[in-house]
Amino acid sequence: MSNQGLTVEQAAAALGKSEKTIRRYIDSGKIKAEKHKGAYRILEIPEQVTRQKPPGQTGQKTVQSGQREQRVTQVTLIGEIERLSRQVGYLTAENARLKNLLEAPKRLPWYKRGFFKWLTVAVPGI
Repeated sequence: MSNQGLTVEQAAAALGKSEKTIRRYIDSGKIKAEKHKGAYRILEIPEQVTRQKPPGQTGQKTVQSGQREQRVTQVTLIGEIERLSRQVGYLTAENARLKNLLEAPKRLPWYKRGFFKWLTVAVPGI
């Protein structure tokens, strides 16, 4: 299978639902998806999933599509910022660790640390 189709994250953002809900839809068969390298790829989202219930049934207010797209974009960007900040933190710690390795004095092997100095000094005739 190719890399065509939507990931679970992309489908959740497009539908305004959580990733867990999209995975439930896949498990129940409401959405058909193929698994590729451990990740689902959704090739088509059925109309019954995209159809929203009227606001009276769900208790939600209707949202204009422009506002929904803006919210999806904001949520996507916030998630990306959080991911990148975690990555920056990890890389900063790794950089500090590597600097410590470079700056640490090289330790001599045990046989060159002066163990035999006392032997040569104490018994000079040997």
